[in-house]
Amino acid sequence: MLFYILLICIFFLFFTLADYHWENKWQNKILLILPCCILFLVAIFRFDIGYDYPAYYKMATPMYQDELERIEPLSKFLIKTAMSLDRPYLLFILFGIPTYILAFITCYRTGKFQLAFWTYLFLFLLSTFGAIRQAAAMSIIMYAIIAMKNKRLILYLILCFIASLFHLSALIMLPVYFIYHYV
Repeated sequence: MLFYILLICIFFLFFTLADYHWENKWQNKILLILPCCILFLVAIFRFDIGYDYPAYYKMATPMYQDELERIEPLSKFLIKTAMSLDRPYLLFILFGIPTYILAFITCYRTGKFQLAFWTYLFLFLLSTFGAIRQAAAMSIIMYAIIAMKNKRLILYLILCFIASLFHLSALIMLPVYFIYHYV
């Protein structure tokens, strides 16, 4: 617990320094990128954290290959990649890379990066440690919401479809576009 409190304090320090008016704009951007990089590394290289960790770890071993039939295509591809390399822990890195990169791109695209970062950190980050397939789908849906707000229906539908290739629960977001704009 002390580790996470220290991590949040470090993020707060970086964001406070980023609010300072630096002579060069790149200094400000570096101070905003560093917390993302640190959180990215902590989230991807965390092992044995999350309630579903043992199930995913076993899933990436060859003896559980028969259970992959019910898994969505992109999730199955990442699981089989970790399985073929005989590195079950690689599964968490492979799922984490698109999940957290998309989450941070979405935070940046909101225009209120610090608010979006803190919201993601406190509301969504802990849930991504347990359900990694759902977290990958959720990060794509977060990006799709930006497309929804900009009335880009085709992009929204494509992103919902891609998210459903990680986890079928993403399909529940399909009617949200029409509800948001027309109801």
